[in-house]
Amino acid sequence: MEQKAREQVLRLLTVRSRSRRELYLRLKQKGHPDSLIGPLLDRLTETGLIDDARFAAERARALGLSKGWGPRKLTADLRAKGVNADLVQAAIDEVYAETPQVEILRRVAEKKFGAALFEAEVEVDFKLKGRAQRFLLGRGFDGELVRDLLQGC
Repeated sequence: MEQKAREQVLRLLTVRSRSRRELYLRLKQKGHPDSLIGPLLDRLTETGLIDDARFAAERARALGLSKGWGPRKLTADLRAKGVNADLVQAAIDEVYAETPQVEILRRVAEKKFGAALFEAEVEVDFKLKGRAQRFLLGRGFDGELVRDLLQGC
């Protein structure tokens, strides 16, 4: 039974990196007892196959940079995956140290609403600004940062 659980974990990890909590829930769902799951996950953590810090960093980077998620949405996602709050914060700080939040925010807004949103010569429709603001807040960015970005429009 332990061999089967180990194979399931390794198969899951070949698809993508996962948090310890995710793996625990998947094994539990498959009917494996806690007495088997805990020691198995401990061994895989010791060998480095399971690493919540690495998982959080990879996921925060992927979702923050490629999908344009803000810190609030990233935090909610990583916490839902069972990652410790300290590791979540470290991963998010790392993403925004690499690429400033305002740069990501502007890129996301331009992609969704066009560069015309930021052109000073063009009178921007207030409805468009409102839609942009709601969209960016929904992406998990800070309200003050969104407001500052859109006030310059």
